[in-house]
Amino acid sequence: MENLNKSKNKLFWAALILSVLFVVGIPGIIFSAGKSGLLLAFFIVCTGGGFFVMPILWVFYGEMVSLERTLFAIEKEHLYTVDLIAQQRGLPQAQVVSQIKKMIEKHYLEGYIFENNFELKLNRYQKLDEIKFAAKCPSCGANVELSDKQARCPYCGCLVNADDKK
Repeated sequence: MENLNKSKNKLFWAALILSVLFVVGIPGIIFSAGKSGLLLAFFIVCTGGGFFVMPILWVFYGEMVSLERTLFAIEKEHLYTVDLIAQQRGLPQAQVVSQIKKMIEKHYLEGYIFENNFELKLNRYQKLDEIKFAAKCPSCGANVELSDKQARCPYCGCLVNADDKK
């Protein structure tokens, strides 16, 4: 949920700043029209950027809020099927499926497996450990644990093979 909050906050501040620049840009164009060309260009860019980009950022922000609410339903309310989430949120099932896939793709939702576009289950699989070999150093006789087929003895620096059984 932390990653989602960071992304949502970045979108909020970008949209808010562009909203303010848009509002400031319109009168700024009027008041700087006869004075400085550089200042006029700045206000034109503020107005144009605000006009074209600001609504898009607010739409993305709204989508992030919706994702956050779906994530809350999963993690805090413990709803794990698309049917239950859709019913709780009042959204179509297809939209909930899309949101879950997006959250998994963006790593906002971690530790779950989404099965058959229907149900979330806890991921009980664990990272595989490296295979370790025990060997005896042919030079100094120290017990050495190897993660590869061969490595150097930490004591004498001699090359030890996994074939040098204990």
